[in-house]
Amino acid sequence: MKEIFVSNLPESATDADLQALFSQYGEVTSARVVREQNRSLPKRVAYVEMPAKSAALAIEYLNGHEFRARELVVHSA
Repeated sequence: MKEIFVSNLPESATDADLQALFSQYGEVTSARVVREQNRSLPKRVAYVEMPAKSAALAIEYLNGHEFRARELVVHSA
């Protein structure tokens, strides 16, 4: 399994949203949205876990993808 880090998420993003978005590229074993507090302004990020081949496809196609008017940043965790 490979863990993927996703940032620049809109406030409305949920675990289910990420599950649906990433499952287009393969099986998603987990998807969790968290709030990072290490900056002056909190931001939402997510961690998605998928098999390695599926993760590579998801990273390739979803990095820079517009999701609810936000450009996602997607890379290996």
